[in-house]
Amino acid sequence: MRPTGNGVLAARRDGRPVLLQRLPFVFGSLKLSLIIDSSAVVNIQKLIGEGHTQTAIDKYRGATTLITRAIARGLDDHIRQGAGIENALRSHGDRELVVLTNNLGILSMLAKITPLLGLLGTILGMIDAFTILEKSGVNRSGLTGAVRQALVASAAGLLIAIPCVIALSFFRGLIRRHVAEAEAILDGVARSVSTGVEKKAEKTTETVKEEQFELPSILSGKPAG
Repeated sequence: MRPTGNGVLAARRDGRPVLLQRLPFVFGSLKLSLIIDSSAVVNIQKLIGEGHTQTAIDKYRGATTLITRAIARGLDDHIRQGAGIENALRSHGDRELVVLTNNLGILSMLAKITPLLGLLGTILGMIDAFTILEKSGVNRSGLTGAVRQALVASAAGLLIAIPCVIALSFFRGLIRRHVAEAEAILDGVARSVSTGVEKKAEKTTETVKEEQFELPSILSGKPAG
Protein backbone atom coordinates (compact mmCIF):
# COMPACT_ATOMS: atom_id res chain seq x y z
CA MET A 1 0.00 0.00 0.00
CA ARG A 2 1.42 3.38 -1.02
CA PRO A 3 1.93 6.09 1.63
CA THR A 4 -0.31 8.84 0.33
CA GLY A 5 -1.20 11.95 2.29
CA ASN A 6 -4.15 10.15 3.85
CA GLY A 7 -1.83 7.34 4.89
CA VAL A 8 0.47 9.76 6.71
CA LEU A 9 -2.40 11.41 8.54
CA ALA A 10 -3.97 8.06 9.35
CA ALA A 11 -1.43 7.36 12.14
CA ARG A 12 -4.20 7.51 14.74
CA ARG A 13 -5.36 5.72 17.85
CA ASP A 14 -8.86 6.03 19.27
CA GLY A 15 -9.71 8.45 16.48
CA ARG A 16 -7.12 11.04 17.54
CA PRO A 17 -3.71 11.79 15.97
CA VAL A 18 -0.80 10.20 17.81
CA LEU A 19 0.77 13.64 18.33
CA LEU A 20 -2.30 14.95 20.14
CA GLN A 21 -2.38 11.85 22.32
CA ARG A 22 1.26 12.23 23.35
CA LEU A 23 1.20 15.96 24.13
CA PRO A 24 -0.64 15.57 27.50
CA PHE A 25 2.02 13.07 28.62
CA VAL A 26 4.81 15.44 27.60
CA PHE A 27 3.17 18.42 29.34
CA GLY A 28 2.44 16.33 32.42
CA SER A 29 6.00 15.07 32.80
CA LEU A 30 7.40 18.61 32.50
CA LYS A 31 5.30 20.21 35.26
CA LEU A 32 7.63 22.10 37.57
CA SER A 33 5.70 20.78 40.59
CA LEU A 34 6.80 17.24 39.66
CA ILE A 35 10.44 18.27 39.31
CA ILE A 36 11.14 20.76 42.10
CA ASP A 37 9.45 21.15 45.49
CA SER A 38 10.79 24.43 46.87
CA SER A 39 9.38 23.91 50.36
CA ALA A 40 11.02 20.47 50.60
CA VAL A 41 14.37 21.90 49.46
CA VAL A 42 14.18 24.65 52.09
CA ASN A 43 13.33 22.07 54.76
CA ILE A 44 16.25 19.86 53.69
CA GLN A 45 18.67 22.79 53.92
CA LYS A 46 17.27 23.67 57.33
CA LEU A 47 17.75 20.10 58.58
CA ILE A 48 21.30 20.07 57.19
CA GLY A 49 22.04 23.34 58.98
CA GLU A 50 20.77 21.89 62.24
CA GLY A 51 22.92 18.80 61.82
CA HIS A 52 20.02 16.46 61.04
CA THR A 53 21.13 15.33 57.58
CA GLN A 54 20.11 11.72 58.17
CA THR A 55 16.61 12.88 59.09
CA ALA A 56 16.40 14.73 55.76
CA ILE A 57 17.55 11.60 53.92
CA ASP A 58 15.03 9.33 55.61
CA LYS A 59 12.19 11.80 55.09
CA TYR A 60 12.76 12.59 51.40
CA ARG A 61 14.38 9.45 49.99
CA GLY A 62 11.04 8.38 48.47
CA ALA A 63 9.82 11.85 47.48
CA THR A 64 7.68 12.19 44.37
CA THR A 65 9.57 15.23 43.01
CA LEU A 66 12.70 14.44 41.00
CA ILE A 67 15.14 16.90 42.57
CA THR A 68 14.03 16.27 46.16
CA ARG A 69 14.61 12.56 45.63
CA ALA A 70 17.97 13.22 43.98
CA ILE A 71 19.09 15.39 46.92
CA ALA A 72 18.17 12.75 49.49
CA ARG A 73 19.95 9.98 47.59
CA GLY A 74 22.99 12.15 46.92
CA LEU A 75 23.26 13.00 50.61
CA ASP A 76 22.96 9.30 51.42
CA ASP A 77 25.87 8.46 49.09
CA HIS A 78 27.88 11.29 50.63
CA ILE A 79 27.38 9.99 54.17
CA ARG A 80 27.50 6.22 53.60
CA GLN A 81 30.08 5.96 50.82
CA GLY A 82 32.11 9.11 51.42
CA ALA A 83 31.37 10.40 47.91
CA GLY A 84 32.04 14.08 47.21
CA ILE A 85 28.85 15.98 47.89
CA GLU A 86 28.83 17.87 44.58
CA ASN A 87 29.51 14.75 42.52
CA ALA A 88 26.94 12.72 44.45
CA LEU A 89 24.20 15.31 44.00
CA ARG A 90 24.99 15.88 40.32
CA SER A 91 25.09 12.15 39.63
CA HIS A 92 21.65 11.51 41.12
CA GLY A 93 20.32 14.74 39.63
CA ASP A 94 21.37 13.63 36.13
CA ARG A 95 19.75 10.22 36.62
CA GLU A 96 16.45 11.74 37.69
CA LEU A 97 16.35 14.51 35.09
CA VAL A 98 16.99 12.20 32.15
CA VAL A 99 13.33 11.13 32.31
CA LEU A 100 12.34 14.63 31.15
CA THR A 101 13.46 13.83 27.62
CA ASN A 102 11.83 10.39 27.44
CA ASN A 103 8.55 11.63 25.97
CA LEU A 104 10.23 13.79 23.35
CA GLY A 105 11.26 10.77 21.30
CA ILE A 106 8.01 10.48 19.38
CA LEU A 107 7.98 14.21 18.57
CA SER A 108 11.53 14.02 17.28
CA MET A 109 10.74 10.92 15.22
CA LEU A 110 7.61 12.49 13.68
CA ALA A 111 9.47 15.72 12.89
CA LYS A 112 12.13 13.75 11.01
CA ILE A 113 10.14 11.02 9.33
CA THR A 114 6.92 12.70 8.16
CA PRO A 115 8.60 14.96 5.55
CA LEU A 116 10.30 11.85 4.18
CA LEU A 117 6.99 10.00 4.03
CA GLY A 118 5.46 13.01 2.28
CA LEU A 119 8.34 13.05 -0.20
CA LEU A 120 7.91 9.33 -0.82
CA GLY A 121 4.19 9.85 -1.47
CA THR A 122 5.02 12.67 -3.87
CA ILE A 123 7.49 10.53 -5.78
CA LEU A 124 5.03 7.64 -6.02
CA GLY A 125 2.30 10.02 -7.16
CA MET A 126 4.55 11.43 -9.90
CA ILE A 127 5.43 7.88 -10.98
CA ASP A 128 1.70 7.18 -11.33
CA ALA A 129 1.29 10.39 -13.34
CA PHE A 130 4.05 9.46 -15.78
CA THR A 131 2.73 5.90 -16.02
CA ILE A 132 -0.72 7.23 -16.99
CA LEU A 133 0.89 9.63 -19.46
CA GLU A 134 2.91 6.81 -21.00
CA LYS A 135 0.02 4.38 -21.35
CA SER A 136 -2.87 6.59 -22.40
CA GLY A 137 -1.30 9.79 -23.60
CA VAL A 138 -2.75 12.97 -22.22
CA ASN A 139 -5.48 11.58 -19.98
CA ARG A 140 -6.40 14.77 -18.16
CA SER A 141 -8.49 13.23 -15.34
CA GLY A 142 -6.03 10.44 -14.55
CA LEU A 143 -3.01 12.73 -14.79
CA THR A 144 -4.45 15.46 -12.55
CA GLY A 145 -5.58 12.83 -10.01
CA ALA A 146 -2.06 11.42 -9.75
CA VAL A 147 -0.49 14.88 -9.44
CA ARG A 148 -3.06 15.84 -6.79
CA GLN A 149 -2.22 12.69 -4.81
CA ALA A 150 1.48 13.60 -4.97
CA LEU A 151 0.90 17.14 -3.70
CA VAL A 152 -1.44 15.98 -0.93
CA ALA A 153 1.27 13.62 0.31
CA SER A 154 3.80 16.47 0.54
CA ALA A 155 1.30 18.75 2.27
CA ALA A 156 0.33 16.04 4.76
CA GLY A 157 3.94 15.41 5.69
CA LEU A 158 4.61 19.11 6.27
CA LEU A 159 1.37 19.59 8.22
CA ILE A 160 2.58 17.01 10.72
CA ALA A 161 6.29 17.88 10.71
CA ILE A 162 5.97 21.64 11.26
CA PRO A 163 3.92 21.46 14.50
CA CYS A 164 6.24 18.68 15.73
CA VAL A 165 9.32 20.85 15.18
CA ILE A 166 7.69 23.79 16.97
CA ALA A 167 6.57 21.61 19.91
CA LEU A 168 9.99 19.95 20.11
CA SER A 169 11.75 23.31 20.25
CA PHE A 170 9.36 24.56 22.95
CA PHE A 171 9.74 21.47 25.15
CA ARG A 172 13.52 21.41 24.79
CA GLY A 173 13.67 25.04 25.90
CA LEU A 174 11.41 24.24 28.86
CA ILE A 175 13.62 21.31 29.84
CA ARG A 176 16.75 23.47 29.66
CA ARG A 177 15.16 25.99 32.04
CA HIS A 178 14.08 23.26 34.46
CA VAL A 179 17.54 21.68 34.37
CA ALA A 180 19.20 25.05 35.05
CA GLU A 181 16.93 25.59 38.07
CA ALA A 182 17.60 22.07 39.31
CA GLU A 183 21.37 22.51 39.00
CA ALA A 184 21.20 25.78 40.95
CA ILE A 185 19.29 24.01 43.74
CA LEU A 186 21.78 21.13 43.84
CA ASP A 187 24.67 23.60 44.05
CA GLY A 188 22.89 25.38 46.91
CA VAL A 189 22.45 22.14 48.84
CA ALA A 190 26.12 21.25 48.24
CA ARG A 191 27.13 24.63 49.66
CA SER A 192 24.88 24.05 52.69
CA VAL A 193 26.57 20.72 53.37
CA SER A 194 30.05 22.21 52.89
CA THR A 195 29.20 25.10 55.21
CA GLY A 196 27.91 22.67 57.83
CA VAL A 197 31.12 20.64 57.62
CA GLU A 198 33.23 23.78 57.95
CA LYS A 199 31.27 24.94 61.00
CA LYS A 200 31.59 21.52 62.58
CA ALA A 201 35.34 21.55 61.92
CA GLU A 202 35.66 25.03 63.45
CA LYS A 203 33.70 23.94 66.50
CA THR A 204 35.91 20.87 66.91
CA THR A 205 39.04 23.01 66.60
CA GLU A 206 37.78 25.43 69.24
CA THR A 207 36.99 22.52 71.58
CA VAL A 208 40.49 21.10 71.10
CA LYS A 209 42.05 24.49 71.81
CA GLU A 210 40.01 24.85 74.99
CA GLU A 211 41.10 21.40 76.14
CA GLN A 212 44.74 22.20 75.36
CA PHE A 213 44.45 25.44 77.32
CA GLU A 214 42.90 23.73 80.36
CA LEU A 215 45.34 20.77 80.42
CA PRO A 216 48.43 22.64 81.79
CA SER A 217 46.25 24.21 84.50
CA ILE A 218 44.95 20.84 85.56
CA LEU A 219 48.46 19.37 85.66
CA SER A 220 49.83 22.26 87.72
CA GLY A 221 46.86 22.24 90.08
CA LYS A 222 46.14 25.89 89.38
CA PRO A 223 42.74 27.13 88.17
CA ALA A 224 42.57 28.11 84.49
CA GLY A 225 42.58 31.86 83.82
